[in-house]
Amino acid sequence: MIDWGIIGDFSEGLYSISNDDFKYGYKDKSGTLIIPYEYDVAENFSEGMALVKKGDKYGYINKQGKVIVPFVYDWGGNFKDGVAWVKKNGKYGYVNNVGKEITPFVFDERSNFHDGFACVEMKGKSGFIDKDGNPLDLDLDKNTINGIVMGLVNKYNDETDSNKKATMNYPLLKWLRKGGEKGEYNCCGTLGYIYYTGLCGLDTNFVEAVKWYEKTLPMKDTDGTNYKFLGYAYGYGGYGLEKNAQKALQYFLEGAKYNNEDCFYALAVSYLNGLGCPKNPQLACNYADKLYTKNKDSYASIYVECYNTLAYDYFNKNNYNQAIVSIDKAINANSSPRETACCYDSKGEFYLKMGKLDEAIKMWNKVMELDKENIDYWKENSELYKQLKAKGKIQ
Repeated sequence: MIDWGIIGDFSEGLYSISNDDFKYGYKDKSGTLIIPYEYDVAENFSEGMALVKKGDKYGYINKQGKVIVPFVYDWGGNFKDGVAWVKKNGKYGYVNNVGKEITPFVFDERSNFHDGFACVEMKGKSGFIDKDGNPLDLDLDKNTINGIVMGLVNKYNDETDSNKKATMNYPLLKWLRKGGEKGEYNCCGTLGYIYYTGLCGLDTNFVEAVKWYEKTLPMKDTDGTNYKFLGYAYGYGGYGLEKNAQKALQYFLEGAKYNNEDCFYALAVSYLNGLGCPKNPQLACNYADKLYTKNKDSYASIYVECYNTLAYDYFNKNNYNQAIVSIDKAINANSSPRETACCYDSKGEFYLKMGKLDEAIKMWNKVMELDKENIDYWKENSELYKQLKAKGKIQ
């Protein structure tokens, strides 16, 4: 029987053929239709895969007619070494024989893979990549590398399958290091974060995190984030890095210049507790003010803690009026009932020292109004309660 229609070459046991509607399918050597007439273009099979077109997009099917690579590409080549080049949005990339994109779409020219490598061109520069998308001798500028990295990062973040995500670690890290070695800001910062948090299959390593974050410092840090993580690394120490509270403080101070809230918080805690500096509750309150102004709900607790500490600092210096002013700021922060009760307890102590017994009793009543269910805690821990009881003013 003679087939009539547009016939392709016989390859891997099948050939393409069109029907009267110019739709293509595939037949075997006996003339039996194996894959139905449903494609607008049907190329020869290679390594068990054929490039076909539906509408205005290309994809790949196997010899059973199953779609392996979806119809999202503008063009494509034959599979070689288990990989095929494809074109999307004017740029070339590569897919493997299970339909996974193994490189970002950044290449201006391409070739088939041979012995595990393919020659590609970007911005007039040529070189080889392997099947993980890693460059061998592609001499690209740092901005181009950053574009590749951002494409890989977006794919990494969008992938929900942990096993598939794990296979993306190696190419992502390779490109990041290549960009980092050229001093590309985002690559250096991303490597710092990966080593700080232990992502992409790597163990947390503060030494490496610091190395990459510090590379970003001669460049422009737009929000203080890199200073923040440097401060955290030296503040916590460990993971190969010696703890250094003074260095941590300096990095937090630099990050604060960019109005970084995490750096404000770290500075409030540092000055409150004397981490890398002498204790200074007034400076702690200055940074707590900045935080509280930005978000009262999120930062009420640190605001209360700072002003409560400042109030006691004034109290211990016999500056009772300023102690009352400071503790009132803490009380008015609308923090949790327990935190506010603690502030009233402190204020009651101040009034006792000032000889204002009636005011001290009012403060104790406020404590009970807010946290009466924890009366046993207050009886055991409150100096105000103990002194008022000793005076016979409460039970």
